[in-house]
Amino acid sequence: MGVDQFESTLMFREINEEPVAILNTFRKVRNSIGEVAQILKNSKMVFIVGSGTSYHAGIVLQIGLLRKGIPAVAVRAPEFSHYIPENTEGICAVLISQSGESREVLQSLELCKMKGMKTVAITNCGESSLAMNSAYSLVTDAGKEESLAATKSHIAQLVVIYLIVNNLSTDKNESNETDNIQTLAGMVREIIKKKEIFKQISTNLTGRLVFLGNGLLHATAMEGAMKFEETANLITEAFPMGEYFHGPIQVLQYNDTVIILKGDEVLEFERVRSRVREYTKNTLTIGFDQNCDIIIPKPAIDIFYPILYAVPLQMLANFRTIQVGLSPDKPTRLSKIVK
Repeated sequence: MGVDQFESTLMFREINEEPVAILNTFRKVRNSIGEVAQILKNSKMVFIVGSGTSYHAGIVLQIGLLRKGIPAVAVRAPEFSHYIPENTEGICAVLISQSGESREVLQSLELCKMKGMKTVAITNCGESSLAMNSAYSLVTDAGKEESLAATKSHIAQLVVIYLIVNNLSTDKNESNETDNIQTLAGMVREIIKKKEIFKQISTNLTGRLVFLGNGLLHATAMEGAMKFEETANLITEAFPMGEYFHGPIQVLQYNDTVIILKGDEVLEFERVRSRVREYTKNTLTIGFDQNCDIIIPKPAIDIFYPILYAVPLQMLANFRTIQVGLSPDKPTRLSKIVK
């Protein structure tokens, strides 16, 4: 297989467009963020609703809001109706969808409106039903995403989430915000340049893939697992590190691969890696230090972690899918918009 086959996919092209998507999204939404942040700050509770990749972004927003003292819960869109309390006064819903046309998200939007909840949309399409019918909308600028796998649109969603959380701070500094975004885009460029490393490592991803990550990185572990499912047809799992020992490790096989997203928890990481190595020959670590198999730049802000860890996983999924003879752009059972 030649290099052109690995790099000719729409998915690969769109991963390479992520630095531009970061900068463009920042410029597009920065003036609208303050009003939305104030709405969330004044809410009694915030629901965050999405499916698939958008749900994973929602988990990051949930953690960001909770850290700021705002009660929040991320809910998968098909389950949303089961979570709504009798009294919805003061409740806001943030609905996330790349296309803005996802069936379950639009159903959730209608339910919110019927229950009198304030609604905020995060979508990549300003003319979508979600954007047009929500009270407030934050439209990312990732450009048209043609590959089925959400890559640059997911990164753009996470940029919006960073801006929302940052605007909840009383000591927000706009010049620092601009510098942070520019630095982030540069870090993503650095990661993308490691494509030859990703190609080589992707050949070692055998058996079932298990993704482990804590906190913000648990959302990324879930996103990585889904990327390999929807593109390479692989069986995957995702867990917080310690949670993996509460049952799931029993089915780990010697030929399976455990991918550990090493954040700031050094002792927990060492404990987990040591334990899983007793049962599998394949472990892959992603993190900031020189002992990791894939080394990524470390940002000053931990809410950027889900962006910087997602990019290597997207690359690995693209290359592994080609290696097993499939197209990451057109999975046989999936469509870009679930209606």
